[in-house]
Amino acid sequence: NVVSAKAELSVPKIGHAYASSGLKKARLTWSWVEGSSGYEVYRKNNAGWEKVQTTGKNKRSFTDKKIQRGNEYRYKVRAFRTDQGRTFYSEFSKEAVVRAKASKVKGDYKKGTTYGNSSSRLKELRQAVQGFMTNHIRPGMETWEKVEQAYLFIRSVSGYGMKNGFHTAWGALVNGSATCYGYSKALKCLCDAMRIPCRFVRANRRAFNPSHAWNMVKVEGKWYIVDVQGGFFLLSGKDYRGATGMNWDRKQYPACSSTSHREAYASGSE
Repeated sequence: NVVSAKAELSVPKIGHAYASSGLKKARLTWSWVEGSSGYEVYRKNNAGWEKVQTTGKNKRSFTDKKIQRGNEYRYKVRAFRTDQGRTFYSEFSKEAVVRAKASKVKGDYKKGTTYGNSSSRLKELRQAVQGFMTNHIRPGMETWEKVEQAYLFIRSVSGYGMKNGFHTAWGALVNGSATCYGYSKALKCLCDAMRIPCRFVRANRRAFNPSHAWNMVKVEGKWYIVDVQGGFFLLSGKDYRGATGMNWDRKQYPACSSTSHREAYASGSE
């Protein structure tokens, strides 16, 4: 005999949070919330939190054009649902920090490297990586936790597709569209920033899919397979080959651990 019921809205998770366009704009993206009618974006100022944007349910991004170079800005997002004239809200997301300063994260941000070939895109990519480091990596995290944060971040901000730059780290981390090559280059990019050894790996002709690419990451002194697009995290070489039918030239890459990491799992393809 239920007359009415209200379903709780999940809390949005902020993905991108970084300064772009010559440090004159702040870019934010967040996760989709099932059942929401839209989202509200808040920015912190001297007087407290101020609502700066209300979006519809199909828009999950915000560009703040009112920032100044050299300053720091904080944002949070909540979902809302309108039903029968009443509005219900989710809890607020965790705060995201945007620093309008030139990124200094480590990496090979030169044209023609694994990251890409466009100078302007490489600058934006570096800012996006700085945003990841600022908002997703905290002191005291174990190496495998940092790698997992990178793995989950890439899968949250990018979908499998062939839009502009799909084969680059920029495609995955900025444009939100990439193939296995873009995913793998993105993980290499994030691991370089965290100073975690990481290799970009290409399949050979004996592989089930000779055009596939993934990564090897060194955690606790051993090398493991991480396939962001395929959905495999810290597998041994043997377990990865058995699960996927992939193969690679052993002479070109480090020897993988004989057993998967204790935190290994498979989460499925994007």
